[in-house]
Amino acid sequence: MALLVLYVPFGFPESWWLDHNILVLVLMGLAAHIPFILILAFVFAKLFRESPISNALACVSLGMGIANLELLFESPAYLRSAIGEILFPVLAFVVGVPLFIVPIISMRARHSSGHDTTDMASVRRR
Repeated sequence: MALLVLYVPFGFPESWWLDHNILVLVLMGLAAHIPFILILAFVFAKLFRESPISNALACVSLGMGIANLELLFESPAYLRSAIGEILFPVLAFVVGVPLFIVPIISMRARHSSGHDTTDMASVRRR
């Protein structure tokens, strides 16, 4: 995300940085995390055929817990400041991956049932 801070300021007017800096930082955080969230969603949807949403939620939660395990051994003051830093990525991945799996599952179900309305050749055959 640090690289986005260097390159994106030219995309936002200076008044946005001064007046809405939290909004700009959240939008940049989303822009940085969404590609990885989409990749994980496609991988988990393909990997887990049975209940992919709950399995993805469990895997991402476990991964985030392991990634932030070192915080348990820090001082309480450091822990309070670190929670603010890691809250957005943890929520983005824990909520975002299962959220993106839902449309993937519905597309897969629609495609496998043979009722894909975008395929004009199947409409003509009926």
